[in-house]
Amino acid sequence: MPQVQTTSVHRIKRMLAWLVGIIAVIAIPLLSLFVYFVDKPWREGVLDIPGECPRSFAASPVTAHGAKITVDANPEACGYGFAVQREPGNVAYYTLEVEKGVLEAGEMRVSVVAFDGLRKLDRNQRILQAPADLSGLSLPLDVPASAHLIEIRFAGRRGARFSVEGVRLVPHARSARAGVSGIALYDEAMQVIADNAYYARQLPADFRERWRPAANATPGEARSAIRQVLRALGDGHSFLMDPARVADQPRIAQASFVAPHWMVLEPGIGYLEIPGTRAGDRVLRDRYRDAVLEALRAGSEQGVQGWVVDLRDNRGGIMWPMLAGLEPLLRGQTPGYFLRVDGSRDAWRNDTTTASTTVPDLGQVPVAVLISGRTSSSGEAMVVAFRGRANTRSFGAPTFGVPTANAGHRLADGTMLQLTGALFVDRNGKGDGRSLVPDESVRELGVGDRTRQAAVDWLRQQR
Repeated sequence: MPQVQTTSVHRIKRMLAWLVGIIAVIAIPLLSLFVYFVDKPWREGVLDIPGECPRSFAASPVTAHGAKITVDANPEACGYGFAVQREPGNVAYYTLEVEKGVLEAGEMRVSVVAFDGLRKLDRNQRILQAPADLSGLSLPLDVPASAHLIEIRFAGRRGARFSVEGVRLVPHARSARAGVSGIALYDEAMQVIADNAYYARQLPADFRERWRPAANATPGEARSAIRQVLRALGDGHSFLMDPARVADQPRIAQASFVAPHWMVLEPGIGYLEIPGTRAGDRVLRDRYRDAVLEALRAGSEQGVQGWVVDLRDNRGGIMWPMLAGLEPLLRGQTPGYFLRVDGSRDAWRNDTTTASTTVPDLGQVPVAVLISGRTSSSGEAMVVAFRGRANTRSFGAPTFGVPTANAGHRLADGTMLQLTGALFVDRNGKGDGRSLVPDESVRELGVGDRTRQAAVDWLRQQR
């Protein structure tokens, strides 16, 4: 009898376990649907963005004088939001305005977002880095008809310290953005994609209709639909920038600029780190190029006879300042090509300029190239530039996997489509748009820099 009772207890426990599992399988999707579709009326007024830091929020962004917000997000990320409920039914137009303010340290994210419940419908966002004058900051948003809630956010991180005054969420009778309808924006983008995207032929035949938004779609809803088409291209590199982000690019390029740096690792061996750069204007491009050239010139004067070129943290940007700086190591060579979808190839510019004539010809010196999974886009272009070069070997881990060329296409409302239009191929015509594998794989174990050490060991053997 005790044996029978024990067996029955085990059976009951197993049945209960199965029942709990079945309930979980059913409940989780239902809960997800609830979160996705159901309004959350308690999301209204001031919202604390998680994180402990000194901060204050005074007044309200829906009053004439606006709110005042101060945040000292050190060391944690924190900030404030403010949510406003609205009755759905009509498209509405709002602008988040800041009368005056300053970002003294760190980084902050300012956004205005339209929601249907917890479902994000559209967003306008700015990411700012210190130091930055926030006076006159303005973020317009066309709010879709189905939106129930508008939320503004001021969030700081990386030791952000900022204060803003006169923060207002201002309604308008008509859009503060360019007068282009959502459906017109979508149709324009589809034609640009069809004409210029390298992988456009891989889209389904009905792609224009498959992702077409409603006839009364706002530009924001149209951009969401366009992003779905870009994802369907499958190149992992094409993307869209809304007009506010496009306008912010010069400031971002200035704030994010990191100059290349170098050092002598040991007698005869130099180390040169080539970071990514968004240097769009001539001054920043020349500054970047000249930093690389000066490193190569100074290293040569100090007896460097072999170089470690570190591209591991190069996430891309604009390739031409990088290539112009590295010209002495590639002198007299055609380092790569753009391969078009029709099979045609355009050679990369690699001219010896007045700036680079101060550096001796280093086209035959040994070079060890370091790469990683963070090396992407134009960073991968630099990897390609050294492939097939004599006295060259690469070390590390496979790259991110977008060795492809993007080109910008501005739409009528100022939206920018960055579309992959070509593949990077090396001097021998090799390249398929996939991750680049190093000549020698090195696994980092968290102690020391094994990749760099492997490169140095190889350079010693080249003497």
